[in-house]
Amino acid sequence: VTFKLLEYNVTSSAGPNGTISPEGVTIVTHGSDLAFTATADAIYTVDEWSVDGAKVQSGGTDFTLTNVQADKTVEVTFRLMEYKITSSAGAGGAVSPEGYTHVTHGSDLELTATPDTGYQVDKWSVDGGEAQVGGTTFTLADVKAKHTVHVTFRLLEFEVTSAAGPNGAVSPDGVTVVTYGSDLELTATPNTGYHVDKWCVDAVEA
Repeated sequence: VTFKLLEYNVTSSAGPNGTISPEGVTIVTHGSDLAFTATADAIYTVDEWSVDGAKVQSGGTDFTLTNVQADKTVEVTFRLMEYKITSSAGAGGAVSPEGYTHVTHGSDLELTATPDTGYQVDKWSVDGGEAQVGGTTFTLADVKAKHTVHVTFRLLEFEVTSAAGPNGAVSPDGVTVVTYGSDLELTATPNTGYHVDKWCVDAVEA
């Protein structure tokens, strides 16, 4: 009488967007190992491996079924690739989301900037290049690679319009742009025989 090791059927399959090798039914002797390789389609990556319906490994293109002692089923699934978006804000405000955000291939990521009091959004940059001037929201569209997003802020600016009545002059005269929180000094020069009467701000005596 002769004997031989028991044999088992290992049935392997791949979900959409990739393949597995070996695929189908592989006969394995008792106690043996069986190595598998998963190949994802473009823009996809391995999601997880399962044995008899139970998850056994996250990611990885290789998986080994060890010490086989019964019929088994092996399945590998795939998911869209993800990219890391790094976002940050300069002085004078904040950005949300901030830090690292993972975005799936082809998706959009909307970011919101919140300026501090007295500030406004200056510009948005992506990978060091200017992408948008101003605006509290910015959308990084159709993401297909990792990126860095940075938003900067600048002080608000206001126009101060100055004018003098008859018989004198004021300096500066006309429109002067002043940043938030700054001071503006004006000088009045009366004509001969006159002196300064009063100063008014927004038509109210100051």
